[in-house]
Amino acid sequence: MPDVVQPETIKDYEVGLKSDGQIGSVPFRVNVSAYKSKYDNIQRSVGVIYPINGVDTVVTAFLNAATATLYGAQVELLAKPLPDLTLQASYGYLHTKYDSFESFLGSATGNKFAQAPNSTAHFSATFRHSLAAGQLAANASYSYISSVAFQDINLGEPGNIGGGYGLLDLRLGLENIADRRIDLSVYAKNVTNKVYELNASDDTAQFGFVSVQYGDPRTYGVEVRYSFGK
Repeated sequence: MPDVVQPETIKDYEVGLKSDGQIGSVPFRVNVSAYKSKYDNIQRSVGVIYPINGVDTVVTAFLNAATATLYGAQVELLAKPLPDLTLQASYGYLHTKYDSFESFLGSATGNKFAQAPNSTAHFSATFRHSLAAGQLAANASYSYISSVAFQDINLGEPGNIGGGYGLLDLRLGLENIADRRIDLSVYAKNVTNKVYELNASDDTAQFGFVSVQYGDPRTYGVEVRYSFGK
């Protein structure tokens, strides 16, 4: 086992385009990018056999344990079909794969990165309009995440893979009420009360169960904010 952990290195190649334009009376902005990366000397905690007092013992060590290839693309769109209405959308694609990753506790070669979904998307609509009492602000947003691996070793361990899910959030507020720098809003998160996994560990082989951490259920509330200064 080496005494020194070497620096990680990554070679990244990226192309992109940023453009502002207008279709009729509707201004828009588009950002597009694509990339490919070669990731070497990846630092990970792995199980290794190490002699302790003359006895070979399995210990967890922090080593340059892996190499990987990553590539993907991202698109971002913004448009204002009305002076008071802003629409935004984005989509990201990410492919990750360990080209090599060996450990006494198991091989992750060919596995996806943990916490790196293939697809993510976000859509939002924001409406802002000035009133005599302040500025009305309303927002609706929807975020989607495709299936995701929670552990580096995930091939053949279905409990380490979480299903995709989408979350809808809503907010309605009145800002700078009566020019007193007071904002009042009501909000609801995860409006559809979606059940989704934030993390999991498939311990079926060792203990016969899968440990799962779930995300927050539907939540809602009232928020009051005061801004100090000018």
